[in-house]
Amino acid sequence: MPSWSDEKLIESCKAGNKAHARLLFECYKGYVWSLIWNIIRDAEITRDLTQDTFFRVFNGLPKFKGQSESPNGFWGRFGPIIV
Repeated sequence: MPSWSDEKLIESCKAGNKAHARLLFECYKGYVWSLIWNIIRDAEITRDLTQDTFFRVFNGLPKFKGQSESPNGFWGRFGPIIV
């Protein structure tokens, strides 16, 4: 697979590509897990909140407008959802 930018992956996910949704998940799951773990310090709750975070992120993708929406791009979507 060629190197995909987050924006291209997001557009592909919006079009229903489940493989690209999985790829985004795999790319960001460690980041999301770490953010939540540093706050919660409980593996089971961290797992549940990580799942909930991705559920909310993927459900919000149709409204995501790209880099211009957040100075941190796609990464910037996670912080407000987690907190």
